[in-house]
Amino acid sequence: MARALLHEIDHLEGVLFLDRLSPLKRRLIRKRINKLIQAGEWARVGT
Repeated sequence: MARALLHEIDHLEGVLFLDRLSPLKRRLIRKRINKLIQAGEWARVGT
């Protein structure tokens, strides 16, 4: 129950999953997403 509550609080505060990752893991995921964007397999949101 506590995990679910913290998850919902994160939504209210605008905290994303990527914000909880270490800088190294965040960089690796962003690199992978950028490759998918360039291949046309990932839709950009908000840009």
